[in-house]
Amino acid sequence: MLAGCPPLNAKNLGGLGSDLLPQGIAKRALGSVLAHLAAERTTVVVVLDRESRDVAATDFEAEVRAELMTLLVEKGRGRARLEVVAADRAFEAWILADAQGLHERKKFKLAPDFHCFEGSLGIKREKGKREIERLLGRPYSETNDGPKLFESIDPSAAREWKNWDGAHGASTGFSHISGSEL
Repeated sequence: MLAGCPPLNAKNLGGLGSDLLPQGIAKRALGSVLAHLAAERTTVVVVLDRESRDVAATDFEAEVRAELMTLLVEKGRGRARLEVVAADRAFEAWILADAQGLHERKKFKLAPDFHCFEGSLGIKREKGKREIERLLGRPYSETNDGPKLFESIDPSAAREWKNWDGAHGASTGFSHISGSEL
């Protein structure tokens, strides 16, 4: 959790795809980052899906952050507090970490029949996509439903869920996005 951050305010950049380089991602994110800074938000967190890139999530995060900071310096906003977090697991696992909460908030039609999705490949080994379809009660669109569901999650829920051996659920990146913005 980032101390002092207001509730999550997610903005969808649209699908980035695994072929877009960190420079291109930074250019796509810049407008949203600047808009948040113009709204006097003190911290902006960019959350990305690592996709099938052959680079480690931490290296990918650092590359995108460096490119974004270069662009922010050019715009006179080089003192911005910027965090970049890359999902090193299926993005859907982040959503499913708050499946019960999403059901309670009427975003999922059905209640989950699992306590923690962490470490699961899911139905047909599709990393949560079929589980989300079942919970929605209709087909799941990664590009339309994914961002809307992500905007509705309670990131702190992922920190509360524990799997069978007592380890924290969801992604460790969740602790970095709790209550943050992008």
